Amino acid sequence: MWAINPDGTTLWFLSDVQHNFIHKLSVSPDDAVIFAQGLTSDNQTGTSARWFRGYDATDGALLWQIDLPNENDIG
Repeated sequence: MWAINPDGTTLWFLSDVQHNFIHKLSVSPDDAVIFAQGLTSDNQTGTSARWFRGYDATDGALLWQIDLPNENDIG
């Protein structure tokens, strides 16, 4: 994820160092929290873990995470 200031400079950046793939993003009505839904892929085992996270919009800090169970044995 990449947050940009109004003047086009980078506010903060979160790299994909752990093979995280974000599928959907949304922002809280007060612009304080970024909600992200995605998965973390493990290339060695071929598995993936789905999650839902809240990030602080001011600095990109992870506020919380909910790990989602696989449904119907689909990983």
